[in-house]
Amino acid sequence: MAEMIDALALAESMGVLEIGTGTGYNAAVMCAITGTRVVSIEVAPDVAAQARAALIGAGYPVEVVTGDGAQGVPAFAPFDRVIATAAVRDVPYAWVEQTRPGGRVVMPWRNDLVEGGRLLVLDVSADGSAAGRFGGGLSFMPLRQQPLPKFVPWVSDNEEGDYEETTTRVDPREVLDGRNRGAKFAIGLRLPGCTDGRTINEDGTETFRLSHFESGSWAGFTPGNGEHVVKQHGTRRLWDELEAAYSWWLEADRPGPDRFGITVTPQGQTIWLDSPTGMNWSV
Repeated sequence: MAEMIDALALAESMGVLEIGTGTGYNAAVMCAITGTRVVSIEVAPDVAAQARAALIGAGYPVEVVTGDGAQGVPAFAPFDRVIATAAVRDVPYAWVEQTRPGGRVVMPWRNDLVEGGRLLVLDVSADGSAAGRFGGGLSFMPLRQQPLPKFVPWVSDNEEGDYEETTTRVDPREVLDGRNRGAKFAIGLRLPGCTDGRTINEDGTETFRLSHFESGSWAGFTPGNGEHVVKQHGTRRLWDELEAAYSWWLEADRPGPDRFGITVTPQGQTIWLDSPTGMNWSV
């Protein structure tokens, strides 16, 4: 939270909206920095009530609102700064809309393939858009309105099932075991809604899993010697998509998370590599 508050670049008399009140401690810190009232919205009524009482008792002028943080608090807008304490995959446009031009929105941003998230700092423009790059790693619970995707069940590797079996020379450990977080982050950007996991087989080998709940698709790949067994099920061939994303990452000179950013408009969000006018795609 200290890193996120620092990224806000707060100054005296700024109006701040916090998404996710929690104990109220962070709102109190921001009050102390700005010297003005902070508005904080909390989805859980009991948590909001406890924070409200604690802040009143401590003498901090925080307006604690109970409600859906994804909607912001339009009654108190516009704000100079907005900060979220829950991770999002899709940036709610309400946060941008309720921030003054020249203002800033700070949040933890996640993609479904990477455990944890990244700091995202968006600067708001006069045209109603906001853009910024990813920063260091952060780990927050997801925004309640954007839960983590469910995993698709797969058949046992020892059973027959409705899947296609092939082989590949791309080692799944290069992209899915966390050794190369830059690759996994980039691939996750290209495969929104996909999650991964692994199982230990009877012979001690590992099978890496990839799943897309909305389509009911899954893929399983077991490392071998040179060639690796791949099983794929569903309308999407997830391992084929992962291989294509991995090849794209290699051809783009193995970009790290700090080379990616997001632009948010009323129409949605676009992820880009290196610059908003460079290579980009909508998610």
